[in-house]
Amino acid sequence: MARSVGAREATVFRMSRHGMVERASRRAKLANVVGLGLQDTTDLAAAQALALRRMDPQPSDLTQAVRAGDLLPTWGPRLAAILAPPDAEPLVTAALLQATGGDGVAALAHELAPYAVERLREDGPLTKAEVGKAIAPRVPDRAMQDCQRCGRRHPSETLVKMLVWTHRVRLDADLLTDRAGRWAPAARWRPRRHRKATDDQRAELVRSYLSRFAPSTPAAFADWAGIETSHAQTCWRLVEDELTPAPTTASAKAMALTEDLDALAAPPLPPRARLVPPYDPFLQLRDRETLVPDAAHRRALWRAVANPGLVLIDGQAAGTWRGRRTHDHLLVTVSPFQPITRQRLRDVDQDLETIAVAAGCETVEVNLE
Repeated sequence: MARSVGAREATVFRMSRHGMVERASRRAKLANVVGLGLQDTTDLAAAQALALRRMDPQPSDLTQAVRAGDLLPTWGPRLAAILAPPDAEPLVTAALLQATGGDGVAALAHELAPYAVERLREDGPLTKAEVGKAIAPRVPDRAMQDCQRCGRRHPSETLVKMLVWTHRVRLDADLLTDRAGRWAPAARWRPRRHRKATDDQRAELVRSYLSRFAPSTPAAFADWAGIETSHAQTCWRLVEDELTPAPTTASAKAMALTEDLDALAAPPLPPRARLVPPYDPFLQLRDRETLVPDAAHRRALWRAVANPGLVLIDGQAAGTWRGRRTHDHLLVTVSPFQPITRQRLRDVDQDLETIAVAAGCETVEVNLE
């Protein structure tokens, strides 16, 4: 039986499943804390996301997790750079691969992999652009693309990403803070053909997605993953017997895992206030109007580049925030969607301190615009 879900219920359910209601203890398994992974496209995105989900975060938590192999640098949904737990990595990579570039590009990536890795080993860590330049003489014209930035032709970004993605070329843990995106071959690299996704992996990815973003649709899943809608529908059908209609104001066709219906109907009480970091997994939802009803506010939060973070008050979007480091001091500027009193803003003091820890700062202050 269909069960409609309100925007607030969906938002708080998602907050809970993304670790934004209760912080995890340091004994909690890291995979349970970060889920499918943390986006790693800006200087502090992953560090802040991890810190805000744990009790007593430490400045070195993220680097230690990568060096210990608890988080693997790889490409995830929409070919964004992420740090994924080992158990999740096959889901977000292999299960998406076949819809990202096709077998022709994957086969070409396999052909070029030994040459590219040889360059990496001889010349040291290279940026994504440097890898592309190294393989360019061997790339057929069909896999080249015109670059508007420099006016030249380069190997397609999909090809370069797929090359490092499917052949275990990883970001060196010692270069984790090098935002130039330098790649180095992993010690366990093996030249092999790209992984074929199994139906079990595809089904588990859909379940994992719905457990964090329900209610949702195949179209929203496709948008989140960066894959063809037809491929998303194929994946979706693998779990259709486990789904129940859960219409929302965003979509009358939205569905949820049947086992999650009770949690959707009665989500936990949200924290009085939370700061959600830029590019946090929680903000990767595709029905953005559910979280941020006002179109102007959505444009302020999800920008073409340099997204801010989100301020949540009682489970509702209340503004954006940005942090600026000066030596060991962090200044957080809050831009409210509606008036927020300074007294109410004190509810984010714990998050402010956590963000400062992740940024390696000793002091923090907040400025309310």
